[in-house]
Amino acid sequence: MKPIKISGFLVVILTVILLIPFLFPQPKVSVLGYTIRLPRKSIQNQNSQAQYKDISELKILLADTAETPDKAEPKNIQQKKDTVAHIKQIPVPVKNDSLRNIIQPLEYPENGDSLLNPFFSTLETLDQNPELIRILHYGDSQIEADRITSYFRNQMQKQFGGGGVGLIPVTPVNPASISYVFDVSPNWSRYSILNTKKKDEEPEYGILGCFSRFSSREVMNEKESEAWIYLKNPNITYSKAWKFNKCRLLFGGNRAPLFVELKKNDTVIDADILPSENGFRMIDWNVETGARNLQITFKGKDSPDLYGVSLDSREGVVVDNIPLRGSSGLEFTRIYRSPFHKVLNKLNVKLIILQFGVNAVINMSKNIDYYERSFLRQLNLLRKAQPNIPIIVIGVNDISQNTPDGYITNEAVVKIRDAQKRAAFTSGCVFWDLYQGMGGENSMPSWVFAKPALAQKDFLHLNALGARIIGEMFYRSLMNEYNKYLQKNGDDE
Repeated sequence: MKPIKISGFLVVILTVILLIPFLFPQPKVSVLGYTIRLPRKSIQNQNSQAQYKDISELKILLADTAETPDKAEPKNIQQKKDTVAHIKQIPVPVKNDSLRNIIQPLEYPENGDSLLNPFFSTLETLDQNPELIRILHYGDSQIEADRITSYFRNQMQKQFGGGGVGLIPVTPVNPASISYVFDVSPNWSRYSILNTKKKDEEPEYGILGCFSRFSSREVMNEKESEAWIYLKNPNITYSKAWKFNKCRLLFGGNRAPLFVELKKNDTVIDADILPSENGFRMIDWNVETGARNLQITFKGKDSPDLYGVSLDSREGVVVDNIPLRGSSGLEFTRIYRSPFHKVLNKLNVKLIILQFGVNAVINMSKNIDYYERSFLRQLNLLRKAQPNIPIIVIGVNDISQNTPDGYITNEAVVKIRDAQKRAAFTSGCVFWDLYQGMGGENSMPSWVFAKPALAQKDFLHLNALGARIIGEMFYRSLMNEYNKYLQKNGDDE
């Protein structure tokens, strides 16, 4: 074919593509029973933006957030115990009456306003009974790269003591994080509830919903294999992330003796040969506060199921960031096993936060009842695993779809939000309405078009600045409830 004919063909194809939004004004068209999503015109003119929510009050939180991640080396890290200060007022001062509206209240089921009391009671007594308590923050891609979690974690640790970033999967889907940097040997393989088919006899995926192995489970190796994890210093992080003094290894299931060694630079801190064992195990190593360049080496004929590494403090609070990309929050029945409550107790988990919904809006907009029933089942199993651990469900955020009239809220958002709320209340969980907190209907464009931008241009995900605002909002809301708890219980200190 001559070049001129090729050029003409390409011109025709491009012309047809450009005419599609005008020939088919609707975003979807049905052909032979199939639904085809069509490309839309990008609408960002002033007229379309006029209908979007005013979020100027929320943007004030950017100035109110007391700390941002630092691009600095850790200097003069104090190794003494963090002090614990009780909260008497909202930790970030309210500057005027209008800012009081920034506290999107936590919501409880009927007669359930004491659901968080077990968690609050532990916070209240941390100074008299020092211990490390964990908060598990599960979510979809909205919390990847430690978004939202990192800010909330830092605020909690500043208030109640503690340090470190908590649990880290050895082979994450997205290794980018503001809170830690690490390398692993190339022979690690990842096994996840999200990329393996459901089986009658499933492995224990662990508290992170995934585990890693450095050798195949099919056949026992005749020779020893070696693998390593190298924990380096993070490039950008909050100050409290440096103040860990304990490194923990979560694993289980090795069928042969396993050599495990921890080194800092070239100095061996600990080394041991562990016998074969099926059950969950945890190794605790005391390390220098803020230690960098930690290397964990494994040698053996059979790999354990390595659930993760945790950088913690000996006491205070740690919040684990557990993103499950692509999840709608319906996979906990595969994580849940009979010893799951033992793992929760071993890690001293005192609160679970579930933040899902992005994928449910995209994939389940026509199956709301199915989603609600399935989500309720997950909540019931988690509640059954350890009834004394409160669960807070964070509802889906606003999500926009592009239409000839501008970016408008996806019609499934409110339906999914309401289904999450009903399921939360039915199972005895607390609910936090992120959709309403960020402004409600048609609020996402205001976050995307803000100067500086607070959300990504996919109109689905927050960016780092927007995540910081949401982390602050959630922290204020939780501490507002903690204040009520202290007042109700007559804490006069």
